[in-house]
Amino acid sequence: MKSCRRMSQLVATTIAAVMLLSLAVIFHSHVAEAATTYLINWVPGVSGGQLTPMNVTLGDKINFQYDYVLHDVHQLGTQYLYDKCLTSKGDTMWSSGNDTIQLNVPGWHYFVCGYTQRCVTDGMKIQVNVVKTIRHSI
Repeated sequence: MKSCRRMSQLVATTIAAVMLLSLAVIFHSHVAEAATTYLINWVPGVSGGQLTPMNVTLGDKINFQYDYVLHDVHQLGTQYLYDKCLTSKGDTMWSSGNDTIQLNVPGWHYFVCGYTQRCVTDGMKIQVNVVKTIRHSI
């Protein structure tokens, strides 16, 4: 009889612990921060402002808004290409005038306008540093 009662208490304690742990995991997943969207007014002189370099968190988004007749957005692969404003047909490019890009890869990302001399003479370029989120345990 005693061992049956102990077994019941052990089962009840185990079930309670599992339920508590499940609630902690569910709570933690709901507390995770939502992605932030940063608006970039993609106009001449944007790199001269306080926007660049930008530091954002992994999963955040940047939204480029611009006149698609006059501008576009190229993502370049290196700091050298960014510094020299060197675009190519192989670049990832956006041209809608309202482009949202989710930043899912940590590290530096480089964006420039590919239209004639906009990057070089008008300063239409921006650097974005994507850092991983620091997760806090419960």
